[in-house]
Amino acid sequence: MAVVGAGALLLLLPLGGIPFTNTLPALVVVIGTLGVLERDGVAVVTAYGFLVLTIIYFGVFAGVVVELAQRILHELGF
Repeated sequence: MAVVGAGALLLLLPLGGIPFTNTLPALVVVIGTLGVLERDGVAVVTAYGFLVLTIIYFGVFAGVVVELAQRILHELGF
């Protein structure tokens, strides 16, 4: 059930306008819930895989935003 909770927390992040910020965590919640309800280990492992993919996607996006902010501040002379 931890995978469903983690997916739900990622789904709550206010990242509007960025592609797949709702889709990937929603897949984690749906597949994880179905896996737990049906006692299907493959579905639960798949949900964990989507959770890792989502965290990597958000991490890469955060890195891009930080790099962009640093370059803008550098260009402005700060």
